[in-house]
Amino acid sequence: MSNKKLFWVWALYYFLCAGLACIPNPKGALAGFLVLVGLVFFMPGGILLARFCKTENRKGLLFFRNISLISLGLTVVMILGNFMAPALSETFGDVLYAVLILVSVPMVCCRVWVLSLFGWACYLTVSQQHLNKLREKTP
Repeated sequence: MSNKKLFWVWALYYFLCAGLACIPNPKGALAGFLVLVGLVFFMPGGILLARFCKTENRKGLLFFRNISLISLGLTVVMILGNFMAPALSETFGDVLYAVLILVSVPMVCCRVWVLSLFGWACYLTVSQQHLNKLREKTP
């Protein structure tokens, strides 16, 4: 499968996870299914990242590093904002939660937040390590 198709598959999983994150309090098999979907979200990106590492694709590695930093950084900001939201209006809290869903996909979908944060952190670590290796190679 080409990189372009993998990016499209990954984008599809993004929208799927964002939509499934709106299911309130899933139970039983549905909750397990959501965890599985949340984990599968990282497969197309992982394949792309592995390809970029193998081919030493600097542009692709920079993309993964930047998207991971943005996702992790905005997730922290939105979580803190959601903790402060009860002191504000209910509408503002709902908007903050919707933004959290969008910036932290698939965290809210899979309901096991540490799995999503770990996945983004792995993307960040791997891409940064390979970018550092590329920097060392070039004089």
